[in-house]
Amino acid sequence: MNKTNEAALLLKDALKLTLNIQAVKLIEDPADVPETAIRAREKFGHLSLCQAFALTKREGLTLYTDASSEWCWAPVVALGYADCSPGTESYEIIKPLMGIPDPEKAERFFGLENLSDPENATIAHHINQAIRAHGIMKRDVDYMLHDGEVIIVDTFTGRLMPGRRYNN
Repeated sequence: MNKTNEAALLLKDALKLTLNIQAVKLIEDPADVPETAIRAREKFGHLSLCQAFALTKREGLTLYTDASSEWCWAPVVALGYADCSPGTESYEIIKPLMGIPDPEKAERFFGLENLSDPENATIAHHINQAIRAHGIMKRDVDYMLHDGEVIIVDTFTGRLMPGRRYNN
């Protein structure tokens, strides 16, 4: 770990980066966690994985997170902390958090066995974005359709922004 940190510092200096280099290491055995790593839950309480990444990037900390420190459902599924197969207790807990009102209907529509599988994360993201667009955004106010393409309308100026995308 020390060699990795030294290499990261050299790279940061060479590239004149303002933020710290990040590395993620998945560890099977908690005994392999470096002694210098801060156990996220003990110091900060529950964190989402993105909060942990932000701390490591901003503060240069080495954090150890596990299923007990995780606050967000997506990494719990993606990192395999819980079996989220349909019919399991974990699936029933996570299903409403996914933001998709009827995951089984989405699974049938897209021909998927399990929408919460990590390989289906992109489809779940697109479904959530479609729900957001349908429920929150208004056509010809927040976006316009032109030649079959969605064009974002700038919230402050009202100008069309062809080629631009929302960051999420």
